[in-house]
Amino acid sequence: MRDVVRRTARVWERSRPATKDLAVVAVAMAVVVLITADVLAGGLLTYLDDTVKDATFPSGDPPGWTHVVGLLGNVGVGSTAAVVAAIVTMHARWRWWPGVLVVAQLAATGIMVVALKYLVARPGPGGEALDDGYPGFYPSGHTATAMVSVGVLVFVLSGWRGRSLRRARQRGLWTGAAAGCLVAASSVLGGFHWLSDALASLAIGTAVLVLGFAMADQYVHDPR
Repeated sequence: MRDVVRRTARVWERSRPATKDLAVVAVAMAVVVLITADVLAGGLLTYLDDTVKDATFPSGDPPGWTHVVGLLGNVGVGSTAAVVAAIVTMHARWRWWPGVLVVAQLAATGIMVVALKYLVARPGPGGEALDDGYPGFYPSGHTATAMVSVGVLVFVLSGWRGRSLRRARQRGLWTGAAAGCLVAASSVLGGFHWLSDALASLAIGTAVLVLGFAMADQYVHDPR
């Protein structure tokens, strides 16, 4: 047991993120907390949700493109692609960290999303009642999954050949953010989620990607 604790402490010491990265993560999580509190209290954001819903909610079936874009956030699509990329990178570089990073980021995203769904238990914008076994619509699991899956996929593939992960971090963050925003837009415009559902998921995705990329970068470049 002591050996496990020592090894865990050693890995954390080697991969400890910089203060600026931790600050970004803290701000992103603070945004999640504030949005969650507002939704639970029926505050300002819920009025904004209603306004956006009235302006965008489809009168009939949602546009076909929203279903196609939403596939990026499907666990069976986005997450599987990220895991495959990690396996390929681990084999090519003979390093274990890409697999650990992908699994940890996907797991952290899923845990946070599911926990908040059970906490808030929010009905959908279409007035859908919560089915048995479905915890709620807040936050948007598809948005968070798309952002993290695409971001970490680009990150591990961009860092495949070179030792430097600085540029890979930028590519992963911006590509993940673009994918998350695209799925968020399709979720809101398609009438699947409230706007605040999507915003909270983007904040979750930001925290997960920044923390994971920072730790991987530190671990790879640590001379110990």
